[in-house]
Amino acid sequence: LAHSARGLISGGLKKKLGLAITSAKEEGRGTVYSLDA
Repeated sequence: LAHSARGLISGGLKKKLGLAITSAKEEGRGTVYSLDA
């Protein structure tokens, strides 16, 4: 499931909406995704 969600976030939003997605690994939280404004 994690790989599917990551693919949806990074690929789908970037291609369809032109949004820039960044990901960062945070201690205790794992990988955190955010939209660049």
